Amino acid sequence: MSAPVLWLAVALSGVVTGLAAAPRDVPALAYVGFAGLTFFFARGMESARAHGAWRRGLGLGFVYGLAINALVLRFSVALLIDFGHMPSPVAVLVSLALWSTQALVHAVMGGIVGALSEAVDRERRALFACAILPPALVVAEHVVPMLFPWRLAAGLASWVPMMQAAELGGEPLLTLQVSVTACAFVALGELAPSGLPGSRARLGVLCAAALLVPFAYGSWRVAAVESARSRATRLRVGLVQPNVGIGDKGRDELAFDHFDRLAAMTRTLQERGAEVVVWPETAAPFSMRRTMRREPEGPWSLLDRGIGVPVLMGVVTWHSVVRKHNSAIVLRPDGTYSEPADKLELIPFGEFTPGWGMLRTVVRTVWPDAPFRPYVERLRGFTPGDAPVLLEVDAPGRRRSARPTRLGVMICYEDILPAIGRRVFHAAGGPPDVLVNMTNDAWFGDGDEPHLHLALSRFRAIETRRDLVRAVNTGVSAAITATGEVTKRTATFVPAAVIAEVRLLSGTTPYMVLGDWVVSVAFALIASLAAGRATATVAPGRVA
Repeated sequence: MSAPVLWLAVALSGVVTGLAAAPRDVPALAYVGFAGLTFFFARGMESARAHGAWRRGLGLGFVYGLAINALVLRFSVALLIDFGHMPSPVAVLVSLALWSTQALVHAVMGGIVGALSEAVDRERRALFACAILPPALVVAEHVVPMLFPWRLAAGLASWVPMMQAAELGGEPLLTLQVSVTACAFVALGELAPSGLPGSRARLGVLCAAALLVPFAYGSWRVAAVESARSRATRLRVGLVQPNVGIGDKGRDELAFDHFDRLAAMTRTLQERGAEVVVWPETAAPFSMRRTMRREPEGPWSLLDRGIGVPVLMGVVTWHSVVRKHNSAIVLRPDGTYSEPADKLELIPFGEFTPGWGMLRTVVRTVWPDAPFRPYVERLRGFTPGDAPVLLEVDAPGRRRSARPTRLGVMICYEDILPAIGRRVFHAAGGPPDVLVNMTNDAWFGDGDEPHLHLALSRFRAIETRRDLVRAVNTGVSAAITATGEVTKRTATFVPAAVIAEVRLLSGTTPYMVLGDWVVSVAFALIASLAAGRATATVAPGRVA
């Protein structure tokens, strides 16, 4: 196979893999795309020079990852044009840098496999690649930072039975399942000319088991979880989607209009039977001092507008001009505020400036009277929360003896971060009874991102076995059951007020207890192979 054909085939495999994810939602293509990568990666390893396999693997992995991210994250171009005010060519170049950074995940995967392949005979490298690509991908997805983290498992987000194994090992286990299945099929083809019926039979059984066992397990778990949900306490949650554009958000002259809209939608939901109402991230058109514990009377009062249910508000809270938080806070029917729950994981440059402390110190030391010093102070952005806080609500009409409902809040893109889901689940006073995501996806326009964001959030519901509701400024607002099934969803860029009936569940899951054990196993396997290769390299009479 010529080099241009090889590189093009790997890129096409990446495109096919990317087509599996939302909003296209074709799970089969996750398997097909990774099988394509495996096949062509094997060809690349066979033709690589003895000491150049790691470079070949690094390059092939990078091309594959670049193709995936260029498709899945193509919304970054419009984001930079519309809100970064960049010329189209510049927006494309900056997006290319983002896609390339994200592609480092697959480059590391390929580099690992290529480096380990150098100690393997050339004729056995294809099968070796089939065996090592899955654990290498699991490790790379975990250790390489991503600005918009998503994994191969994202391709399964619309196949509910196959998603259920996330309660056992999270997204890494699903990534492993997809990649092992794809690689086993390729290995089956690699063994076909060898005339080894025993090996081919075992691989055939592995291929079938890799698909059928997770599907059977998932079908059983969906039925079991739905049975538990049917017996659990119900809570009617109102979701407010005000549809305030980025250009209008933050404009002082529109603040009362926005508040009027939020109040009217909240009152409508209350009249329809909502027991608690959720606003999106930073929806409140005002900021609050963190020490406030009671709603002030006057034009900003919800109680004066007839609101008598708990309202979970997205609001900016502050200690001082330069120390503020992206927070969620509950306004109770008696007019008191809960303590705030702050966003834990901030977006670099979007919500905070990396290295701000050092820059501030340098300016204070070198030029303490600099005219731009106030601007430097404001560059800090938001301050992350120290720890997750569960917010409690008492639904009207509930028995006084009933325990308040614990809300596990994830703000903005935190619902696509498995580590944040685990932190919220293990918060003091937990675990939560239901998960809540408050988001503003207006930045990304009416493209793929809101749908991909929703798809990735579904894994948090399964990993924790908690129902999850999402209030999103411009959509997609949604209700997700503990099985990952989306029962309510809104259109994007329309105002919407939705009632979601959730169940308050208890208990835990293996993933909440054990965490990323799949990554540890994969890392141990890779480390043992690397140690074996190093030993073989230095052994007398052996040639690396």
